[in-house]
Amino acid sequence: MPRATVQKALAAMMLSYATDNRGLAIEEVAGGYQMRTPKDHAGYVAAVTAAAGNAVAQGFLLQVDADALIAQATASAVLNP
Repeated sequence: MPRATVQKALAAMMLSYATDNRGLAIEEVAGGYQMRTPKDHAGYVAAVTAAAGNAVAQGFLLQVDADALIAQATASAVLNP
């Protein structure tokens, strides 16, 4: 597939992710692309991660359930109106 075609598709995906209030963003990093938590969303994900970790450490939550909560927080659009 031609590089220009791939770049055009990635640009369209980046715009879609940026405007559809998703919990993930596609960013260009070091000559490649990564799916990341948007910068304004990182604090929320960090808080959920910390709370889930504490609940696991205290025996109130299984690790598999904590992982699911963190994945949901990462994918959510909670901070986007």
